[in-house]
Amino acid sequence: MQQGYYARAWNDIKNSPGWFGKLCLLALLDFIPIFGPIVAYGYLGGWARDIAWGVKSPLPAHIFGNEDGKLYRRGWFVFAALFIYSAIAWALSSLLMGLAGAAAGGAAGAYANGRMMPGATAGFDALGFVMGVLAFVVTIAVVFFALAGTARSVIYDRFSPAFQIPVLWKMVKRNASGIVRILLMALLVGLVIGIVVFCAVFVVICLSIFVGIATGGPAFMNMMSSSYDDLAYGYGYGYGYGAGDAAFLAFLQSILPALGMGAFLFMAVCYFAVVGQMFVVALVFRAMGYWTQDFEVAKWGGPYDPLPFEIEQAQAQAAAQAAWQAQQQAAATQQPAWPVSYTHLDVYKRQLQITEERRGGTEGRYR
Repeated sequence: MQQGYYARAWNDIKNSPGWFGKLCLLALLDFIPIFGPIVAYGYLGGWARDIAWGVKSPLPAHIFGNEDGKLYRRGWFVFAALFIYSAIAWALSSLLMGLAGAAAGGAAGAYANGRMMPGATAGFDALGFVMGVLAFVVTIAVVFFALAGTARSVIYDRFSPAFQIPVLWKMVKRNASGIVRILLMALLVGLVIGIVVFCAVFVVICLSIFVGIATGGPAFMNMMSSSYDDLAYGYGYGYGYGAGDAAFLAFLQSILPALGMGAFLFMAVCYFAVVGQMFVVALVFRAMGYWTQDFEVAKWGGPYDPLPFEIEQAQAQAAAQAAWQAQQQAAATQQPAWPVSYTHLDVYKRQLQITEERRGGTEGRYR
């Protein structure tokens, strides 16, 4: 039984030598705006292209190896395509939610001014809900086209195939269940990573507070006591430098280790969150490579040529049409010599002719 896209993608990643170190390096590059994502997309896109062609290999040994000389070109195409698709999804969803918000605002204003019955606002609430669902559906649809489009762009090493909407629609419709599974698994893995990151942040905060209390507790109590003395004897109100100020500085110095440790651990958690994000990206790219492989990439022509399954469907339809025509011709040769096209008058004349022949009348009287 063949494994699913994600199972095969995960096996390919974990069986690649030094895969975790490569993901850590890609995560570091991700902190560099534009350049980092371009390198990551070019690196992972090339790996996805290989499996789409049926070439099974581990992660390339060097991220900047650029073995085929198209690392940055490929990464730029993917980066630009994803940016444009993200902008389209944002614009469409914002438009739909804006319409819903305008309808809800108008309904609320009319109700406040007494020009609308209370029950009428339910219709506008329903409209807002429908618009929200529609915005979600539109966003998911754009994600489908973005995934399929970037896969075609990587295969052809061109930018335009990423936006061939009719072709992308045929591919998505052909194997919609596969791309839905890829998206759902990406969301599930991302959710798990998010939960782990949230728990890690919570632990870091609690640990920092504990260390801060352990190291700064005595200094805090001394600061509170000194502040009371300053209030009692008038220091701190323009009468000079009091003991409370010195105690406050001592308290800050005592909690600096806790603050430094907390900041370091927080940055470490954020970094490993990016590593987890890069892991999801690698899974999606590899899984989309397997998804594209199902369309028989080796038989693809140019970007504007029909896909292999379209050719097979056209051939099957032509064969079925030819078989149907052959059956019609065979049935026509087996029929008696009766006019193919006739009227009721022809039938009536023929019946009279047969009757006369049986009675011994003149043959062919009504011909």
